Amino acid sequence: MMRTSIILLFTFTLIACNSQQSSSDASSDAETSKEQQNLAHATSEDDSKTRVGEISAQELITQYTKFSKSYQQYEVDADESRHFAKLKDMEVIVFFGLWCHDSQREVPRLIKLIEASGSPFKSIKLIALNTEKELPDEYQAQFTVTHTPTIFILQNNQILASVVEKPKLTIAKDILGQIFH
Repeated sequence: MMRTSIILLFTFTLIACNSQQSSSDASSDAETSKEQQNLAHATSEDDSKTRVGEISAQELITQYTKFSKSYQQYEVDADESRHFAKLKDMEVIVFFGLWCHDSQREVPRLIKLIEASGSPFKSIKLIALNTEKELPDEYQAQFTVTHTPTIFILQNNQILASVVEKPKLTIAKDILGQIFH
């Protein structure tokens, strides 16, 4: 009987210690995860004036607050989305500034429009520029960018349409009007 009591006491102590350790590990993991998120957010917001190069739509929407907010607030017009789907097999290249208020408004709208239209494009490249609007080397021969954002629609390496800084009507109407005039 005494032996059974000692074994039970030992088992309860062991379980309690493991439970406490698991709770401590979970708390530590949550703190580490929170620190990593804060670091990623701080890094992304801090590099907005100097970052140059390609960035994914997902990173842009999840790591940059102003882009995320614009993306969430924008409502895609169903007719524009349906017509935008006609741009099948074309390429999109967007030069924008993470620091630029026009980019923070227009690029998330374009991303959401592309998603709503079923992503008909052959490729989509989002290229961040610094405040000097310096293009990465591989784009300097073909493109000139003086304002951000600048959106180019290409087919067979030929520019078919562009929107500079902000659309006259909407991104979809401006691009479709240039291509299907």
